[in-house]
Amino acid sequence: MSRFLLFFFILFASSAFAQAPYNLILDYPLSSKALSEDLVTAHKLTYTVENKYLKPKLFDESNTFRKLSGMAYRFGKTVFVDIPIDHIILLVQHEVYGHGYRYREMGFVNNHYQIKLPPPYDCGGGMAYRGEWKGEGVRNPTRHEEIIVSVGGMEANTILANTMISKWMAKGSMNYRETYLYVSNRNNITAYIQSTALCEQDDDCEPSPGNDVLSYLKHVNAENGFLFEKNYRLSLDDLKTQSLINLLDPFQFFALYTYFKTYLWDGGEENKFPMIPLWKVRYLPSFHLGLSPFGPEYYFDNYISTDNKWYSFYFRKGDNTFHDFWGLGINGNQIIDNRYLTFNPSLDLWQQPPIKTGGTEINEIGGGLGFAASGTFLFKVVKGENPFSIYTQLGYKTAGFLPGEMIADGLILRLGLSFGN
Repeated sequence: MSRFLLFFFILFASSAFAQAPYNLILDYPLSSKALSEDLVTAHKLTYTVENKYLKPKLFDESNTFRKLSGMAYRFGKTVFVDIPIDHIILLVQHEVYGHGYRYREMGFVNNHYQIKLPPPYDCGGGMAYRGEWKGEGVRNPTRHEEIIVSVGGMEANTILANTMISKWMAKGSMNYRETYLYVSNRNNITAYIQSTALCEQDDDCEPSPGNDVLSYLKHVNAENGFLFEKNYRLSLDDLKTQSLINLLDPFQFFALYTYFKTYLWDGGEENKFPMIPLWKVRYLPSFHLGLSPFGPEYYFDNYISTDNKWYSFYFRKGDNTFHDFWGLGINGNQIIDNRYLTFNPSLDLWQQPPIKTGGTEINEIGGGLGFAASGTFLFKVVKGENPFSIYTQLGYKTAGFLPGEMIADGLILRLGLSFGN
């Protein structure tokens, strides 16, 4: 029976994901980078079934009454079906594969999580609770590790948003069901910072004890010698201003157009997004804010598409409040693509301060120049209209902070299945 279910899933998934590669992969200790792929794949499978039975357009909408009725149906579906599903995915990525990933990386086991449905079903929100250390004695995280845990959820949501962009670049379009998931994950850091700032200004509002933004500010300032809030070198107002750079992301505006015009007004599903033509390629720039153990950093993302390949490269630069640090990276897709396999290389470089890690004793790791290099191989098992492949990512990373990857040096290894072209 289990073999039949696996065969049915592979057959159905391959047909559902024919336009772009969607992956089901695992690594240790269940990183935000690997599991973002799994959640995006699960989301794709969910809305493929959903759109089959809850079609965007149920009837002809040739007059005003029918048009308004159709829009009311679509908006109701968004509120009562789509947003709750997407909200759960956001929280799972944030809590389990964001904060939880960093706890697992430090050796904490039996971590547990609280995840609530959004309105109108519940109040929404979630929490991650650290378990016990699997080693001997007591493990007290360093301030750097506290910072990494604090930003782990927002970091994970940014990674999920980037994973969604990779699917859109591969197929050149986005589905309306992907729009809320993208916008909410891309702007999780912005919403968290801005809502915390509003709460701090309201005498009747009390931030939650586990507020990630306030925790980040506390630990990153203390690590650099600023122990008291009145003397913080990096303030909440600073983050509030810096987070506005996330508005310079064209994909969120494409997503809003896809939802309101393609779906809500027209009753359609898929929308092709524009890119800037440059010579023989198409190009899109984007910007976003990241929070590192050394302070905030700005990302300048670049996406290039050709007829059958796409590439991305980025630059990141710290804001220099505490340290001068930077990084860059490049990803290629379908650099090799033949009847047997597809090969996607990736390279990241950075210059950053060392990171203090805990355990039985305090250690400093990394510092200076570091790198991560990996290759993703898709070994083709079934070809044709509904292909699937064996997914293998293999590489090496030096010690240092790279979103979605472990802090320590070591092997990069992820295995699984890939569906689609």
